Amino acid sequence: MRIFKVIFLIIIISTCSFSQDKKPTSQKQSSFTVKVYEYDNNGNLTDAVYKVDNQEVAREKLNKDGTVLKVIGTIPDGIVKEYYKSGAVYKEFIYKNGKPEGQCKTYYANKKLNREDTYINGKINGLTKLYDEKGFLKAEINYKDDVQDGITKIYKNGKLRSELDYKMGKMISKKTYSDKGGIISDEGFKDDTLDGICRYYYKSGKIKAEIVYKRSRLITIKYYFDGGKDFFEEEFLHGRIRINKIKFNINAISEEARARSKGDGVTRINYEGSNVVSEEWSMRGGVLEGVSKLNYENGKPWVEWTFKGGNLEGTTKMYFESGVLKAELNFKNNLMTGTNNWFYESGKIWQEQIYQDGFNNGVSKIFYESGNLLGEYEFKGGKLNGDTKIY
Repeated sequence: MRIFKVIFLIIIISTCSFSQDKKPTSQKQSSFTVKVYEYDNNGNLTDAVYKVDNQEVAREKLNKDGTVLKVIGTIPDGIVKEYYKSGAVYKEFIYKNGKPEGQCKTYYANKKLNREDTYINGKINGLTKLYDEKGFLKAEINYKDDVQDGITKIYKNGKLRSELDYKMGKMISKKTYSDKGGIISDEGFKDDTLDGICRYYYKSGKIKAEIVYKRSRLITIKYYFDGGKDFFEEEFLHGRIRINKIKFNINAISEEARARSKGDGVTRINYEGSNVVSEEWSMRGGVLEGVSKLNYENGKPWVEWTFKGGNLEGTTKMYFESGVLKAELNFKNNLMTGTNNWFYESGKIWQEQIYQDGFNNGVSKIFYESGNLLGEYEFKGGKLNGDTKIY
């Protein structure tokens, strides 16, 4: 399970430096330098000590955050090692002019490789690789002077699951992939927060949804069906839905229907050269009243609205061309309310949204076609509230 804010993911990966829960011990060696740490009575790190043949040759006085305050003595050029208490190697550096230079390797207690870093003038630069205890590649991270910069790749069981693009330590985009390599999402970020167009995809690779954010605030949500031919769109202003749009291949209540309507009763318009009804509008007193419909050319329903006094009231239903229910939406005085559901053509639930007086309010859920939960988005008063969870 991956958890991130509206939606948006944070990855914290430790750099190749000391760790207080892995206190190395000194060992007598002559071909390299051994680095050990000293702590005060409260367990706070105070010094890094460098020894050759178990004799101290240099000492770094450290700040509370582990940065070097000053150096006493001279750290020899060459290999520097740190050890677990068991005697297994924890880290292996190369030092030059008192700083790490070149490749650094970190190991698990079972002696398997944990990570590989490259240092230039004491700072991590270039590609860092992380591995799990089974030896699978876990992550590839690009650094520039100790700061993430460029593409970071995250793997699971050796398979690429996400790509994060960083600029000077700030995430600017994120892509996630299925275990079969298909793209699931492509999200834009600014200063580590969702910003710009975020796209989500069906397993087929076709677009499922486009969500536009500005500094994590929802601007528009557009849900696609039938390979992008139709969509349902919600536009937000200060977190509240301002516009709901349902786009089809024909316009709702065409000019012909308006011209033929007498203001009362049902007006029907057929497809050109066909007996199949394309539009059916129910009016009373010059305004829409009751159920109005659009149909596919095969005669099956496309969308069914329920109006009262010209406003959407009650349940609106949308259908696939096969006749399978696509969406069931509830309105009160033109505002979405209650539980609103979207479906796959298989009939399985795709998305469940909770609305109150036009506001997205509560937990919205998205499902894989298998029925397993894909993600949860928590809203309050039309605004993202709490964690966004992607599974």
